[in-house]
Amino acid sequence: RSVPASGPTAWDRDVVPVLLAAAVVPPVVLWTFAQAVPSFLDRYVICATVAMLGLAAMGIDSLRRRAGVVAAAAVAVILCVVGLNGIVGSEAQPYKYENIPAVVAFVSGRTRAGDGIGFDGGGLRTAIDTYLPAHRPFPLDVALAPGGAAELQPDLYAREVAPSVLAVRLASVGRLWIITDPSSGRYPTIAGALVALRSVVLRDFTAVQTTAFPGVDVTLYDRAP
Repeated sequence: RSVPASGPTAWDRDVVPVLLAAAVVPPVVLWTFAQAVPSFLDRYVICATVAMLGLAAMGIDSLRRRAGVVAAAAVAVILCVVGLNGIVGSEAQPYKYENIPAVVAFVSGRTRAGDGIGFDGGGLRTAIDTYLPAHRPFPLDVALAPGGAAELQPDLYAREVAPSVLAVRLASVGRLWIITDPSSGRYPTIAGALVALRSVVLRDFTAVQTTAFPGVDVTLYDRAP
């Protein structure tokens, strides 16, 4: 059958709501799920990419029918240039978002004997583990269970000790480094033994310095007098 040169078609009316739902619903569901179970939300939203590409293609096609091929081609080229510029800029950086090498170098250069370190969730611990130097000092991971290193686990997250065990370990720690997401407010909020011992830690330690890196905060806690 013939297709009108301009105006929405029955195909548009059928497909656009599906593409909109496919683009919007997954991020909303992921965000809702992440309120109960910590998730790499920004990484999983890629599931909406196909729907977003479909919406972009239909928008360009609609522009072609209304304004002509030249206008549609110009918009397509602009979108490609903007996207390519973003990719090139990202790939040119030594890190993408979280500058983990800078965090590791910062903590390693300031570590003292008797220091401990804790993390806001397993994802940050896994990232730090990847860049740990073999030849420089680094604080003891006070919450890590024996044999719980991330590379030994079947998933992303290392195993932690029970809060009671962590409390015993903290008794011998003079300074405590805490690695968190910027939204956590300088202390772990996601899950784990440090979260369970929040009141104890904040009673025995005082935050003396917070240093912000891209995507990561490093807070040094000193034992309260």
